[in-house]
Amino acid sequence: MQALIDDIVSAEGGIDVLYANAGISLEPGFTDPKGGIAAIETEAWDKVVGVNLNGVVFSMGAAAEVMKRQGAGKIVVTASNAGLKVEPLVGYSYAATKAAVIHVVRQAAVELAPNGINVNAIAPGPFRTRIGSGELPNEKIEGVWADLIPLGRMAETDELKGLVLMLGSPAASFITGAVVLIDGGAMPSAFGEEISLG
Repeated sequence: MQALIDDIVSAEGGIDVLYANAGISLEPGFTDPKGGIAAIETEAWDKVVGVNLNGVVFSMGAAAEVMKRQGAGKIVVTASNAGLKVEPLVGYSYAATKAAVIHVVRQAAVELAPNGINVNAIAPGPFRTRIGSGELPNEKIEGVWADLIPLGRMAETDELKGLVLMLGSPAASFITGAVVLIDGGAMPSAFGEEISLG
């Protein structure tokens, strides 16, 4: 990551926006018979932590050094609404790393504010991606989510673009330390809901 940032600075003279978006999920949620806290495997846990948390932290750190020298910059990180609430359909390592990422974003926002750097997270709900199984969600999974989301469907990845572009633009000049939901209303409607794949 440091080499990549160095190459960008060498070619462009600086870095305006870092978007840390990489993420993986390697275990089922606890509603799955193969999931749950007793089913966590060390190797999978470490791999998810390596990508979802360490990848974000070290990407942010490399970009922040450049942005401090510039006295300006925007950092946007993909977290998840699973980092803000109990989410039975995702694995422990995914939920734990996304919760940790949210706290890292808030911490960094306070640290870097005096340097003119804005640090924010987006918290997507269910999007149609290949995370986890490597396959797009099947009809059963899409149906479960559609029943839980007030907008009645999973989102397409293109629907992230507007929010990310806004947080990386001058329009977000007074926004820092925020965790912005983009989940079709899933978070406000989730409390007290029972989730079942049966």
